[in-house]
Amino acid sequence: MWRALFLSLIVVSAAAAQTPSAPRDASLVALIANPSAHNGERVRVIGYLNFEFEGDAIYLSKADFDAAVFSNSLWVERPKSVNDATARRVSGRYALLEGTFRAGPGGHMGLFPGSIGDVRRVEPWPSRSEYASSIPSMPWWQEYRLPLAGGLIFTLLGTLLGQWIGRRMHRRG
Repeated sequence: MWRALFLSLIVVSAAAAQTPSAPRDASLVALIANPSAHNGERVRVIGYLNFEFEGDAIYLSKADFDAAVFSNSLWVERPKSVNDATARRVSGRYALLEGTFRAGPGGHMGLFPGSIGDVRRVEPWPSRSEYASSIPSMPWWQEYRLPLAGGLIFTLLGTLLGQWIGRRMHRRG
Protein backbone atom coordinates (compact mmCIF):
# COMPACT_ATOMS: atom_id res chain seq x y z
CA MET A 1 0.00 0.00 0.00
CA TRP A 2 2.71 2.47 1.02
CA ARG A 3 4.80 1.56 -2.01
CA ALA A 4 1.88 2.26 -4.35
CA LEU A 5 1.19 5.60 -2.65
CA PHE A 6 4.88 6.55 -2.80
CA LEU A 7 5.11 5.52 -6.47
CA SER A 8 1.99 7.51 -7.41
CA LEU A 9 3.42 10.55 -5.57
CA ILE A 10 6.62 10.29 -7.63
CA VAL A 11 4.66 9.93 -10.90
CA VAL A 12 2.45 12.95 -10.12
CA SER A 13 5.48 15.06 -9.13
CA ALA A 14 7.31 14.15 -12.34
CA ALA A 15 4.26 14.98 -14.46
CA ALA A 16 3.84 18.34 -12.71
CA ALA A 17 7.50 19.17 -13.26
CA GLN A 18 7.19 18.50 -17.00
CA THR A 19 4.12 20.64 -17.68
CA PRO A 20 5.12 23.93 -19.31
CA SER A 21 4.41 27.03 -17.30
CA ALA A 22 1.74 29.43 -18.48
CA PRO A 23 3.14 32.22 -20.65
CA ARG A 24 3.68 35.60 -19.01
CA ASP A 25 2.36 38.73 -20.70
CA ALA A 26 5.45 40.67 -21.73
CA SER A 27 6.21 43.82 -23.63
CA LEU A 28 8.54 43.64 -26.61
CA VAL A 29 10.21 46.73 -25.16
CA ALA A 30 11.00 44.87 -21.90
CA LEU A 31 12.36 41.85 -23.76
CA ILE A 32 14.59 43.97 -26.01
CA ALA A 33 15.75 46.34 -23.26
CA ASN A 34 16.65 43.67 -20.71
CA PRO A 35 16.94 40.34 -22.54
CA SER A 36 18.98 38.49 -19.90
CA ALA A 37 16.24 39.01 -17.30
CA HIS A 38 13.73 37.15 -19.48
CA ASN A 39 15.93 34.50 -21.08
CA GLY A 40 14.15 31.15 -21.23
CA GLU A 41 10.75 32.52 -20.13
CA ARG A 42 7.47 31.54 -21.76
CA VAL A 43 6.06 34.87 -22.96
CA ARG A 44 2.98 36.26 -24.67
CA VAL A 45 3.66 39.36 -26.78
CA ILE A 46 1.78 41.57 -29.22
CA GLY A 47 3.55 43.22 -32.10
CA TYR A 48 3.69 43.69 -35.85
CA LEU A 49 4.30 40.20 -37.22
CA ASN A 50 6.03 39.44 -40.50
CA PHE A 51 6.53 36.00 -42.03
CA GLU A 52 8.81 35.93 -45.06
CA PHE A 53 11.88 34.09 -46.29
CA GLU A 54 14.75 34.84 -43.87
CA GLY A 55 12.65 37.51 -42.17
CA ASP A 56 10.24 35.84 -39.73
CA ALA A 57 10.09 38.46 -36.97
CA ILE A 58 7.83 40.42 -34.66
CA TYR A 59 8.40 44.20 -34.54
CA LEU A 60 7.44 46.88 -32.04
CA SER A 61 5.45 48.67 -34.75
CA LYS A 62 4.67 48.73 -38.46
CA ALA A 63 6.94 51.77 -38.75
CA ASP A 64 9.88 49.72 -37.41
CA PHE A 65 9.09 46.98 -39.93
CA ASP A 66 8.84 49.46 -42.82
CA ALA A 67 12.14 51.07 -41.83
CA ALA A 68 13.83 47.66 -41.22
CA VAL A 69 14.79 48.56 -37.65
CA PHE A 70 15.90 45.08 -36.59
CA SER A 71 16.98 46.29 -33.15
CA ASN A 72 13.28 46.89 -32.39
CA SER A 73 12.24 43.35 -33.26
CA LEU A 74 12.69 39.71 -32.31
CA TRP A 75 13.28 36.75 -34.58
CA VAL A 76 10.40 34.26 -34.64
CA GLU A 77 11.08 30.59 -35.15
CA ARG A 78 8.01 29.69 -37.18
CA PRO A 79 6.50 26.41 -35.96
CA LYS A 80 5.61 23.63 -38.39
CA SER A 81 1.94 24.13 -37.48
CA VAL A 82 1.94 27.56 -39.18
CA ASN A 83 1.36 26.64 -42.80
CA ASP A 84 1.39 29.14 -45.69
CA ALA A 85 -2.33 29.94 -45.33
CA THR A 86 -1.98 30.70 -41.62
CA ALA A 87 1.19 32.71 -42.26
CA ARG A 88 -0.64 34.88 -44.81
CA ARG A 89 -3.53 35.40 -42.36
CA VAL A 90 -1.32 36.67 -39.53
CA SER A 91 1.60 38.23 -41.43
CA GLY A 92 1.67 41.94 -42.21
CA ARG A 93 -0.47 42.89 -39.22
CA TYR A 94 -0.37 43.05 -35.45
CA ALA A 95 -0.58 39.62 -33.86
CA LEU A 96 -0.44 37.82 -30.54
CA LEU A 97 2.43 35.36 -30.20
CA GLU A 98 3.23 32.89 -27.41
CA GLY A 99 6.58 31.15 -27.16
CA THR A 100 9.89 30.87 -25.34
CA PHE A 101 12.16 33.93 -25.38
CA ARG A 102 15.88 33.48 -25.95
CA ALA A 103 18.29 36.36 -25.40
CA GLY A 104 21.19 37.08 -27.68
CA PRO A 105 21.69 37.58 -31.38
CA GLY A 106 19.27 35.51 -33.38
CA GLY A 107 17.70 35.05 -36.73
CA HIS A 108 19.11 35.60 -40.16
CA MET A 109 22.74 36.70 -39.85
CA GLY A 110 22.24 37.43 -36.12
CA LEU A 111 20.45 40.73 -36.93
CA PHE A 112 17.89 40.41 -34.15
CA PRO A 113 18.57 41.06 -30.42
CA GLY A 114 16.69 37.91 -29.41
CA SER A 115 14.27 35.28 -30.62
CA ILE A 116 11.01 33.62 -29.73
CA GLY A 117 10.98 29.89 -30.32
CA ASP A 118 8.79 26.93 -29.40
CA VAL A 119 5.83 29.03 -30.59
CA ARG A 120 2.55 27.53 -29.41
CA ARG A 121 0.09 30.27 -30.32
CA VAL A 122 -0.12 32.75 -33.19
CA GLU A 123 -3.27 34.70 -33.94
CA PRO A 124 -4.16 38.07 -35.45
CA TRP A 125 -4.70 40.93 -33.01
CA PRO A 126 -7.89 42.81 -33.95
CA SER A 127 -7.69 46.49 -34.84
CA ARG A 128 -10.08 48.94 -33.18
CA SER A 129 -12.43 48.85 -36.17
CA GLU A 130 -12.40 45.03 -36.31
CA TYR A 131 -13.09 44.85 -32.59
CA ALA A 132 -15.89 47.42 -32.77
CA SER A 133 -17.56 45.62 -35.68
CA SER A 134 -17.49 42.32 -33.76
CA ILE A 135 -19.65 43.73 -30.95
CA PRO A 136 -23.30 42.98 -31.68
CA SER A 137 -25.43 46.10 -32.04
CA MET A 138 -28.39 46.71 -29.78
CA PRO A 139 -31.95 47.01 -31.10
CA TRP A 140 -32.95 50.67 -31.48
CA TRP A 141 -35.37 50.51 -28.57
CA GLN A 142 -32.63 49.38 -26.16
CA GLU A 143 -30.32 52.16 -27.24
CA TYR A 144 -33.02 54.79 -26.70
CA ARG A 145 -34.87 53.18 -23.80
CA LEU A 146 -34.03 55.89 -21.24
CA PRO A 147 -35.25 58.78 -23.41
CA LEU A 148 -38.30 56.73 -24.39
CA ALA A 149 -39.08 55.89 -20.77
CA GLY A 150 -38.62 59.54 -19.78
CA GLY A 151 -40.96 60.65 -22.58
CA LEU A 152 -43.60 58.11 -21.58
CA ILE A 153 -43.43 59.13 -17.93
CA PHE A 154 -43.62 62.81 -18.88
CA THR A 155 -46.66 62.13 -21.12
CA LEU A 156 -48.39 60.07 -18.42
CA LEU A 157 -47.81 62.71 -15.73
CA GLY A 158 -48.97 65.44 -18.11
CA THR A 159 -52.16 63.52 -18.88
CA LEU A 160 -52.87 62.86 -15.21
CA LEU A 161 -52.18 66.48 -14.31
CA GLY A 162 -54.46 67.66 -17.14
CA GLN A 163 -57.28 65.38 -15.94
CA TRP A 164 -56.86 66.58 -12.35
CA ILE A 165 -56.96 70.23 -13.39
CA GLY A 166 -59.98 69.51 -15.63
CA ARG A 167 -61.89 67.94 -12.71
CA ARG A 168 -61.04 70.84 -10.42
CA MET A 169 -62.23 73.34 -13.01
CA HIS A 170 -65.43 71.34 -13.64
CA ARG A 171 -66.32 71.32 -9.93
CA ARG A 172 -65.93 75.08 -9.70
CA GLY A 173 -67.79 75.79 -12.90
